[in-house]
Amino acid sequence: MPFGGMAMTPKSVIYELLPNEYIPKTALILEGEDPIEKVKILGLSYPIIAKPNHGLKGLGVQTISNDQELINYSKTFNLPYLIQEKIPHSNEVGIFYCRYPKTDKGFISGVVQKNFMKIQGDGNHTLEQLIRANPRFNFQIERLRNLWRERWAEVIPEEEEITLLEVGSHTRGAEFINISHLIDERLSSKIEEIASRIPGFYYGRFDVLFRDFESLKDGENFKIIELNGAMSEPTHMYDPSNSLWNAWKEILKHWRIMSEIAVQNKGVPIQKTPFRKGLGLFFENLNLEKQLKKQLSD
Repeated sequence: MPFGGMAMTPKSVIYELLPNEYIPKTALILEGEDPIEKVKILGLSYPIIAKPNHGLKGLGVQTISNDQELINYSKTFNLPYLIQEKIPHSNEVGIFYCRYPKTDKGFISGVVQKNFMKIQGDGNHTLEQLIRANPRFNFQIERLRNLWRERWAEVIPEEEEITLLEVGSHTRGAEFINISHLIDERLSSKIEEIASRIPGFYYGRFDVLFRDFESLKDGENFKIIELNGAMSEPTHMYDPSNSLWNAWKEILKHWRIMSEIAVQNKGVPIQKTPFRKGLGLFFENLNLEKQLKKQLSD
């Protein structure tokens, strides 16, 4: 993984590292290429997912419902991006994996459940009112207004549930719940099997869409939608019941693990990123975030 996944690692490169049977059908769209033709080549049917090839924090991830929306996406995000089959599972977890280079087997350091932003209709209140009733959702109010403008003033029928944003990112309103107590030998064995097939992979987080947890443990009915490297956060620390002190401890624990892995890798003939180039990549990453936010607000 270039630069260990610290910054500006193309998603297309990461997908090439992952076992093909565990990832969605995906294609990279470069400037000047016809995305609709790529949809046909992949044999995809709408809805599909589009996301920047260099992305972060869920910025620019969108569900695309037809050819025109895909064309509009290409115009909005004037950057290389990916199109991807939409996985028909509504459960998402982040699984943090670590392995010391001098050992044959790694371990899962934490699992986070990602609850998307959802509202439940009551037959009395509009979509806007239901959204504003949740303080957490108000941070996303302008984005939600744009996405749901056609139903914004509609009274949502009783029992109708609406997923407002299908992005498992904390900055996009998803709630993170620590479910590390569910780690067992079956889950550990499956993740170990996948991680062992990724050359030189010792530290990072798998983001996984799955049908149910038992199937995931059995290696069935799931897809890896992201793999984050050295920049990964142990996102189980964001559980609302967790204290700030414990969150800091979790970060420091993972930084210690990462540094110990780096020490053990010292002298190993792997491609290393020079300090100056690495610093430049961090600045590129900051500029990319600003650019994506600007394009989303225009």
